[in-house]
Amino acid sequence: MSVLQSIVFSLSLAFLIIGVHQTFTIGFFESYWLFMISLVLLFLYNYLKRNKDKSTKQENKGKRKQKSNKKRKR
Repeated sequence: MSVLQSIVFSLSLAFLIIGVHQTFTIGFFESYWLFMISLVLLFLYNYLKRNKDKSTKQENKGKRKQKSNKKRKR
């Protein structure tokens, strides 16, 4: 997990906790925006995580091809 992913995930949880607290104190309609920010950050975290997974898979495929090409040249 990268630093950016950790920050985004932590902020998402913080906004969720603040949203729950505000729901109990002032009501759901006034704290709705906190839940939406939390959801957007969760989607961003998921996007960053999937994007990182795809890039590592592509790097691994490239390394495998290079290794197989070296073996064939010998």
